[in-house]
Amino acid sequence: MLINIEEIAPGLDTSEYFALVMQGDSMEPRMSDGDILIVHRQADVASGDVAAVRISGTDVIIRRVTKKASGLLLSPTNAAHEFLLYTPEEAENQVTIIGRVIEIRRIME
Repeated sequence: MLINIEEIAPGLDTSEYFALVMQGDSMEPRMSDGDILIVHRQADVASGDVAAVRISGTDVIIRRVTKKASGLLLSPTNAAHEFLLYTPEEAENQVTIIGRVIEIRRIME
């Protein structure tokens, strides 16, 4: 879920950064449901980076991106979730990197 970054990180350039609320447990234990993620807008990330990724025009997911000769691997940190592997052709047509997660903010209740 996209949220107003100016409310949680005043001064950040909204053309370069946005904020999401983590939904689900796919990136547990590092990122938990409800955490706020600060994301730097960029169309590509380095292999090993955690990124906000859009798959086939659907909702944005958060995964670790690994670039391989065989394609693009999107990995959860929670073993209960599946790894997603795309051939180079599938990645080009189905995967859009939205940005790199640069900060995690946990809201304490």
